[in-house]
Amino acid sequence: MNMKLLKLDPDETLEKSPDSDAEHVEVQSEYEQQTLEESSNSDAEQDECNSEVQSEHEQQTLPICEKFEKLSNKVMNLRKDHMALCDEVKSITSDSFPGSEVWTALQSLGEEHEALKKKYQEECEWLKNRCQLECSERKRLYNEVIELRGCLASLLMNH
Repeated sequence: MNMKLLKLDPDETLEKSPDSDAEHVEVQSEYEQQTLEESSNSDAEQDECNSEVQSEHEQQTLPICEKFEKLSNKVMNLRKDHMALCDEVKSITSDSFPGSEVWTALQSLGEEHEALKKKYQEECEWLKNRCQLECSERKRLYNEVIELRGCLASLLMNH
């Protein structure tokens, strides 16, 4: 570390450049020597500390790198498995399954069932309408018979 102390007058500010006012700048040699000695002692201690920290850091990063590598390998294996499964699914057709004829027969029976169900629902609606018409006709005829009986009874009583 190379540190220099500047001695400033109380009137001076830091805005003045040290180069322009060289007479005000004094290097404190005693302080410099003292800091150099301290820094050389602290450098040795710091090197030891740095090497310890670096070895700890390497120990921490090694497992992280290994974990990262393992996870990368797992991801690659999963991608390969996924691609293999995709290819397998693409190769499957309706003929690949045993009993595909049964499947086709079931589909056609289902379609036939739906068509018959629709047909019978329409026929049922038509029969309901027909029944309502017959009931209303029957009711009308019944009322007419009652009216005719009343007319006959009044005619027979008048004679």
